[in-house]
Amino acid sequence: MKDKRFVYSLDEIPLFVDVPYLCKIFQRTPTTIRAKCKTGKIKAVKDGSSWLVPKTEIIRLDEEGGIL
Repeated sequence: MKDKRFVYSLDEIPLFVDVPYLCKIFQRTPTTIRAKCKTGKIKAVKDGSSWLVPKTEIIRLDEEGGIL
């Protein structure tokens, strides 16, 4: 059985993910993720007080080597 704390494949990722899920994928803090969403380095949409990141953006980030 796969450990639910990790993402093993891009196929497992939903169409949109929230900040905690993105933290799990890229091993970064919520503060870092939110700051990069706010500045546009991560293309995300605001849903109330939450950021949602599309799967296509996660794939782009992964191909570019992750989030620095």
